[in-house]
Amino acid sequence: MNREEATTILAMVAAYQPGQKTVGELTDKAWAHALSPYHYLDAQDAVNKLAVAPRRPGEPFWMELRDIISEINTVRRRRYDARAHQLPEPPVETRDNPEAYVAWLRSTSEAACERDWRPVAELDQPQRPIHSLVKQIGVIRSGAHPTGGQS
Repeated sequence: MNREEATTILAMVAAYQPGQKTVGELTDKAWAHALSPYHYLDAQDAVNKLAVAPRRPGEPFWMELRDIISEINTVRRRRYDARAHQLPEPPVETRDNPEAYVAWLRSTSEAACERDWRPVAELDQPQRPIHSLVKQIGVIRSGAHPTGGQS
């Protein structure tokens, strides 16, 4: 996340909690530094979730940076747990090289926590144009034949 995105996150916090002072002289810079390892949309989702979390009426709540980071990490852990069974096998060259294996595992695990992660099997599938799928099926839903004739 960059400084502009961190400033937007701060503005969201202020919008949800107008009484909370959020932007000081160096606040956006500090938040940008703390949030830099995270994806902007994850932080945005965390703020939205925290803002509407159930609380007793009148119960004070200040949304702190650590609350946002904790929520982001919770979501990332859930993503990893849901995707761990889809991780690829380690490369052959990592079998006898613990350092290479740890580096591979770390980067693969980090990638599985990202919003836009897709399993390797899905990435390896060639993207076929729709006309080849229609040709393979033989007819379009409307009943028209893909070559222009009627079925």
